[in-house]
Amino acid sequence: MIKRSFYAIILSCCLPGVVAWGQVANSDAWKIVGIDESAEKLATECRDGLNTLAESIDKLRDAKPLEVGKANAMCNRIIWHSKTLLQYGEPSAVDYYVRAKALSDKIIQITQIRAGKFQKEARAYMSQTARKRKSSISRLQKLVGSKDYIAAEKEYFKVQGDIDLYVHYLRGRDRQVLVEPMLPVYRLLPAGLKKLRTTATKQKLAAMIKEQNFDTASLVNQAKAVLERLNERTGDVSTPESVAELITKWRVIHAKIQRATALDCISKSVDLDLENLSNWKQVATFDGQDTARTLKNTLSPVLVSIIETDLTLARPAALRKKYIGYLKLVSDLKNDLDEATRMNLKGALDAVEKNSSKLAQEIADYREATHDILYWREKLAKDSRHPGAPVAPNLRQAIGGSSSTFQFDTEKLFPGLQTGIDDILPGLRKSAIDRTAKIYSLSVQGITSPHSHFDQQCWAVARNPAGLKSQISSLRRDLMADDKFPMTYQAAESLRTAEQSQWDEVGGSISQLRLASLATRVSNLKDGKSSIYIPLGATFKPFLINSTLIQTEIQPTWVRHRHFLYSSNK
Repeated sequence: MIKRSFYAIILSCCLPGVVAWGQVANSDAWKIVGIDESAEKLATECRDGLNTLAESIDKLRDAKPLEVGKANAMCNRIIWHSKTLLQYGEPSAVDYYVRAKALSDKIIQITQIRAGKFQKEARAYMSQTARKRKSSISRLQKLVGSKDYIAAEKEYFKVQGDIDLYVHYLRGRDRQVLVEPMLPVYRLLPAGLKKLRTTATKQKLAAMIKEQNFDTASLVNQAKAVLERLNERTGDVSTPESVAELITKWRVIHAKIQRATALDCISKSVDLDLENLSNWKQVATFDGQDTARTLKNTLSPVLVSIIETDLTLARPAALRKKYIGYLKLVSDLKNDLDEATRMNLKGALDAVEKNSSKLAQEIADYREATHDILYWREKLAKDSRHPGAPVAPNLRQAIGGSSSTFQFDTEKLFPGLQTGIDDILPGLRKSAIDRTAKIYSLSVQGITSPHSHFDQQCWAVARNPAGLKSQISSLRRDLMADDKFPMTYQAAESLRTAEQSQWDEVGGSISQLRLASLATRVSNLKDGKSSIYIPLGATFKPFLINSTLIQTEIQPTWVRHRHFLYSSNK
């Protein structure tokens, strides 16, 4: 049985015709980052309260003033909690805040329309509770004065919750008498709590960033040690497996750099002011670009030298195995490395010619045998057209499109959340779902697994259409690779990209869509998966905690590989 929150119970008791407690659409899109154990409880209260308020807001126009006041108190409490969540480093804070503010504005409109009618009732209530309220405010002021902010906050909720019941019906001196004693509290308590919480959050985030421990110098030194042993000719000290191990460690460091970027983004964001969300500017967060780029520029030349040296010095009996091993390794790096770096590694494979003219001749013969096949396959793939391919927009354009009922402002949404998720999603889904789209730069996931696409703030996953295996089998036969690995880089890359779903393009319709927190997604990247999102040597641009990530699923109808086009409609 689902337990109803404090907010849901309050409203179901005091508001007429409130429907059952429900889930926020896409509530799983924002995950707690775990900075404070109370954050999840606060987020649950915000989520449940917002659900209940959204379901009952229209009924408040005909409700009794006390019922409207209780809704107002709840809304203000959610706004307060959202600020606390931001100080805890929770991305959902921004969504909760903008939604609560929108509901608060509606409640204020209702009270303003009915203010004159219910002033007498409001004055009577405030007069009856004045002595009790004065005593509570006195306790609250003492707690704030002694800087016991946590205890003061608990007392504040009692006092302010009482004030919020009727304050919007009062004007002039009546309102001033009610609010004036609270002014020092309004000034000192939020500031004291913010300093207390953000200091603790930043300390925890700093420790989490430190845990990333991306020791780039150590990795480069390990690679240099391998090269040094090779040059000393102390036997077959290097194999493709040892280089693969270096690249695996590189991927781990790469993921740590991405996570550090996100964690630092969260750390910088906790100081920001939700009341001025529209004025947030890009803050100077940790920029891993220099670290990632320096590592690539330092490590990749050493890897090139290792391959060249190993193939040049390898014993004849081990040469073929080493060459094929390095060929597999380099041809698998399309998504991991930029083209220039890959081509440098590919060039290192030519060192085999210095060691064995016999193997070099075999490679040349294979290249000649497959050159025309690959040429015509590539030409046919380029010239072939799926009926929808020429007009299909890329994914970001498709999501940013518009319909007669919904206008989607890409520029406003992609930099950061300015409107609540529940406000955005219905129109966004209506506009984007079933739209045709193309996606590029697909990840290494395997022929039967989903593959993904990412361009900083737009992420997509798609499963391969049925029938692709026959295309790959045909390519494998043409490359004479049914029982052995191809002998050239061009052929190897062609086959490996096909086998691992690294398509040049996938086209189809958008079948699912949701919004998520970019900061949370990046801070939880797995060590071996980070290059799916961004290549080794690069990193995310600095962003803020309110930066959104649009996640979509594509139902593909065609797949374009460099050497074939497959369409499920044919």
